[in-house]
Amino acid sequence: MANLLKPRIFIGLTDISSQIQDLSEAFKLLGYQTITAVYQKRSVVNDTRPDYDIQEMNSRQWFANIRPYRLRLWLQKKLDAKNRVWQKAIRKCDVFIFLWDTFQPDFSDLALLKSLGKKVVTIHVGDDVRWVYAMQQEFASYHFQPMQYDSSYFHWSSLHNKLNRLRYAEKYADLVYSRLDQAQLSLRPYHQWKMMVRPEKFTAYSNQKLQNPLVIHSPTNREIKGTQYILEAVERLKSEGFVFEFQLFENIPHQEALQLYQKADIVIDQLLCPGAGKFATECLAMGKVVLAKMGYGVYPQKIAPNCPLVDVNPENIYQVLKDLLPNHARRQALAEAGPLFVKEHLNFHHFCKDLLEKLTSSPDTLTYDYYPSFFRQQFVPESAEALQSYNQWTAFVKDCDWYKQYVPTGERDGLIF
Repeated sequence: MANLLKPRIFIGLTDISSQIQDLSEAFKLLGYQTITAVYQKRSVVNDTRPDYDIQEMNSRQWFANIRPYRLRLWLQKKLDAKNRVWQKAIRKCDVFIFLWDTFQPDFSDLALLKSLGKKVVTIHVGDDVRWVYAMQQEFASYHFQPMQYDSSYFHWSSLHNKLNRLRYAEKYADLVYSRLDQAQLSLRPYHQWKMMVRPEKFTAYSNQKLQNPLVIHSPTNREIKGTQYILEAVERLKSEGFVFEFQLFENIPHQEALQLYQKADIVIDQLLCPGAGKFATECLAMGKVVLAKMGYGVYPQKIAPNCPLVDVNPENIYQVLKDLLPNHARRQALAEAGPLFVKEHLNFHHFCKDLLEKLTSSPDTLTYDYYPSFFRQQFVPESAEALQSYNQWTAFVKDCDWYKQYVPTGERDGLIF
């Protein structure tokens, strides 16, 4: 690392749940300089304020009136925003943190960064590496209902792209972060990625209404979050005479959404994916009772003790709400526990300090949160064509030291390890 004590850090390139902005501000408070970039601002629900918005930069310099045409193409390539940001990042930065995308569509820039002596961190944040067939098989083994994807899934998602992204990260990154619910194809041991916040951004409003509590749900995707089951439970409770207010929020700008969440008593995050999302963590920090699928005692994800998140799923959401709504004392206790839990366990400042410590440690001294085994031991390929891709990308990482240490050789269901 060029500057081991105070490296400049690049963070990009796809913002999921405002995490690029949060990472940047957390590192800055620790005294580090950052450069942030995104390909485009994707959603109003994100607090995305990058140093470089590549799509917007390119739109300002399209050179539509330049003639001849070959000169226009040359200028567009020469001054392409992605390439300009990439070249600046290489010159200025010592650490590269990538969420979802890197600068090259085939992720080969990870290899180049390693050859230049840069430190590389990849953070997997969901469907960038989650493959629907693997998720379905693993969830079935725990008797979980799988997340529902509509027909558009295979238009923007492919097995090749997921394996390309995942295996390049496993081969070239110094640190790999992920979550258990999305890591079914993983081979390399990895560190846990949590949906964190910067606690100082939030004021706790923990006082629960004794009468007519407000329940809210704010899905980014109704099918994936299990919204239909929430709506069914709400209608059933209303028909049985339970008195409470329910509000459904969608596509609300980030700052406006936070103001709406402050008024809530109970917040419902998601029912299908085990592990809470960013929405849940923000509401915990604001002192709300938060319901999310956690799989306590069943799904082997690492969860800090005394987690105040209430475990829900499609089968029990009705009963959980039925018990919680009239139980003011329990709601109040859960609400008061949330902000402290976030400060201690879901705090971006702690994460950033720990990440930098890991980067300066010898790889031989690192321990990991998860040592994945599902792909090696249980997963069954969905087709002969897919089998070829799995074996191709497994071969890509076979020469890695971690592979030799943690992945047993052999063959199973056509998969070659």
